[in-house]
Amino acid sequence: MRSSIEIYSKVTLECLPTPSKSHYTFNLRDLSKIFQGILQIPYTCLPDKECLLQLWAHENQRVFYDRLVDDKDRQWFLTQLQVQLKDNLDYEITTADIGQVLFGDYTNSY
Repeated sequence: MRSSIEIYSKVTLECLPTPSKSHYTFNLRDLSKIFQGILQIPYTCLPDKECLLQLWAHENQRVFYDRLVDDKDRQWFLTQLQVQLKDNLDYEITTADIGQVLFGDYTNSY
């Protein structure tokens, strides 16, 4: 929880809207989307702490990273995720590996 709030706080302070980035407007709804995304996965599908932390990183990327438009902002965000994972959640992962984390349900055919 604390790491999610810290990520949200940093994004709202550092990623301010400009003419070329007018969609950089973040609010508490974005923070709630992280938790909503995590809660959509059944507990039985999360075998260990590592999987849960990767899911947390994925949801943060889905909510914040996907809205960032340049590589500088994207790299900054991945570094922030890496710092939160290491400092608050005791999980070390490289920024390159964070960028490769992906969750999805591909077994249901609709």
